Amino acid sequence: MNINLSGKTTNPIDIPKPKSKSISIRMSKSSSPSPSPSDYKSVILRGAPYKNIDTVKYLISSCIPKISLDKANEIVEIANKNNRSVVIMCGHDEACLYCSRLIENGLIVDLE
Repeated sequence: MNINLSGKTTNPIDIPKPKSKSISIRMSKSSSPSPSPSDYKSVILRGAPYKNIDTVKYLISSCIPKISLDKANEIVEIANKNNRSVVIMCGHDEACLYCSRLIENGLIVDLE
């Protein structure tokens, strides 16, 4: 019981507190922003005196699932002819992953 300024007693009013609701926002993969062209990186294979070209082709196609053996063959031929070849252009994180996989397998690659 409370007494107000006029001297009358009043009962306190119970004001219900708002219930907190958790809101979850989900984004599908299709709505995620695609990297801008400036975010793309190139994985570059350097031409080196590899002993077994077939092994290099197999390593490229196994480390980067998007590349077939035929495409890997073209990449190796260009790298041997021009001393470098673009293996793949993709987002920065994906390019770093592919680059590290190829380096772990003994290939000479750069990220540009």
